[in-house]
Amino acid sequence: MANKKKYLWLIIFCLLLHSCFQSNSISICIETQEIKSCNSKGINRIYITNDSTDESYRIEWEKKENAPTTLNLNAIPNGYFITTGWNKTKLKSTKISLKANTKYTLERSQGDASSYKIKIYTNEQGVINNSDKTNCIDK
Repeated sequence: MANKKKYLWLIIFCLLLHSCFQSNSISICIETQEIKSCNSKGINRIYITNDSTDESYRIEWEKKENAPTTLNLNAIPNGYFITTGWNKTKLKSTKISLKANTKYTLERSQGDASSYKIKIYTNEQGVINNSDKTNCIDK
């Protein structure tokens, strides 16, 4: 009986330890303009903030099934809704239009893990052309 309790505690400890290592890290693929999860968790919520103005967006998954692990900013899939501004006005668009020559912060915040931020930069057409995190191996 004592061994069963030890095994039960060991299993609980391992599950808790495993849940601590599920981060919210993301990267951006410049070629496809996609945000990618650096683990198997779907992207439930992303905040996009213009570092120079009050422009901000929140993209959030609203379906019951698991969210996708990639999110294309030029073709946001069904199941996500987009809000903008401090009053969280819901947009009908399926695309985020970024400003030209601008730096943005993308923040993934969901579950128990701490939030994770990356910087993205746009060119003169408002297309992402650089980031401080272009793959999941970068530190």
